[in-house]
Amino acid sequence: LRELEESSTTVFLVGGDRRVSWDLNNIMPIFIDDSRFKQGEFLLYLNEDYAYGIFTQNRGDDLIGFHTADFYFVENMIAKLQLQYQLQPRI
Repeated sequence: LRELEESSTTVFLVGGDRRVSWDLNNIMPIFIDDSRFKQGEFLLYLNEDYAYGIFTQNRGDDLIGFHTADFYFVENMIAKLQLQYQLQPRI
């Protein structure tokens, strides 16, 4: 956590069971009361040079999913998430 706090990377943790507040600048929990966030896990990573997205679900004993490094797909998924849940873009 120390290295992350000293970097220019920001991590948004979306979902959760309740609102929490942490004394961290670069890790921000965002509580969204939507049961769809409990159906699977996802990670979206985007910076000036790289993009990565992974979406997974447990099906019995198997983990199924989709992943991509397509910059425009990841950028648009982040934009849709911000629009759907009225999340303020961080500049």
